[in-house]
Amino acid sequence: MDTNPSRSNRSHRAVGAEGIDDDLQFERREGRKLASGLKIGCSVIAAVLLLGVGSTYFQHRAGIALRKRSSPDAAIGGLREIGSAQSLYREGDHDGDGTLDYTTLAELGRWGLIYGDLAGGVANGYTFEAHPGPDVEFEWFATADPVDPTARNSRYLYTDQTGMIYYSDNAPIQGPLDQANLPPGVFHLPAW
Repeated sequence: MDTNPSRSNRSHRAVGAEGIDDDLQFERREGRKLASGLKIGCSVIAAVLLLGVGSTYFQHRAGIALRKRSSPDAAIGGLREIGSAQSLYREGDHDGDGTLDYTTLAELGRWGLIYGDLAGGVANGYTFEAHPGPDVEFEWFATADPVDPTARNSRYLYTDQTGMIYYSDNAPIQGPLDQANLPPGVFHLPAW
């Protein structure tokens, strides 16, 4: 064992210097890994954002195309939306008269219970109407007639407080329907 203090300090400093160099190299390596990870993370986030914006744009464009053509499936969705809105209107007594009753399409739109195009009466290539039935507390009906009846797959549609959907390939359905005695050419659409 060397008792010379100057030599032991030098060797300690040398070991210490190597240790510091090793620590610096380790930190540099870890810093590069972190920077690389951040670059990858930022790239992934940018890709997700671009995909999200792109898909939103294409969904918007698809929605415009859907509104421009007649779609019985979309019209059925509109009738179901009217049914939900009628229930909300009635149970919330939106007109504030103390009577739980149904209402018209325009009134559903005025209260914000259905979206603008549908509330306006024309959406997805169909003309919509909704009315309270003879007993406004318990009955309502709605129809969806194709704007262009000659368009492929066009159907005249009808629903009421029962939630059943009826269709005709030939003529508009006049409501309210007597479901026990359907008019000729009017059929019940099977449940989904």
